[in-house]
Amino acid sequence: MDMLAEELRSLMLAQRIKSQLQQKNIVPVQQFERSVDGKISNISIHLMKLPDALLALKQSEDPIDETNRVLQLNNWLHDGYDLETAATMRPDFSI
Repeated sequence: MDMLAEELRSLMLAQRIKSQLQQKNIVPVQQFERSVDGKISNISIHLMKLPDALLALKQSEDPIDETNRVLQLNNWLHDGYDLETAATMRPDFSI
């Protein structure tokens, strides 16, 4: 029972964090780092304001990042983020 209660607390904390990030229009952005031989050596998560995150995803030319970009955009849309409005906040980006 204690393990179940701990899992529930963890889920509730994650929901609060996600809600606070959404209120501030902040999203997690997954980025791949490659070694000299071109293999993925590390995956990092950055928290960014949505307009900056959209630009960061657009600027990546890595083919895996393209797949990742589509998945992240779909997740943000599903979470209720307004991508079109966010894109207008950066004059150098459009969806």
